[in-house]
Amino acid sequence: MKMKKITTVTLILIVLSLAWTSCEKIDVPKGTPRCITKKIKKKKGYCLDKVYQYEFNGATVYLFFSSSCFDIKQDLYNEDCDLICSPSGGMNGLGDGQCVNFYQEAINKKLIWSK
Repeated sequence: MKMKKITTVTLILIVLSLAWTSCEKIDVPKGTPRCITKKIKKKKGYCLDKVYQYEFNGATVYLFFSSSCFDIKQDLYNEDCDLICSPSGGMNGLGDGQCVNFYQEAINKKLIWSK
């Protein structure tokens, strides 16, 4: 009987914590794609320090930046949350090599979220 009560209380606490974190507001500028906001919520507890918005190759993109975990790649997403590339970070600091021109060609850098 005591074990069943502990299990029930534990289950209730898990459900409440999941409900609370899924409803948590992330302070981002109006117009930020919902999928980017969801991705921030998901990654903010794991090495995510900042998210920047840029214009790159004629499109709005979002760079998920980590300065606290040196082996994490800095992922760049489009407005549909498709991973474009990782322009920096990773074990060698050079990203995935798929957009080596990003930092030279990206414009209109804007911080949209930070810890």
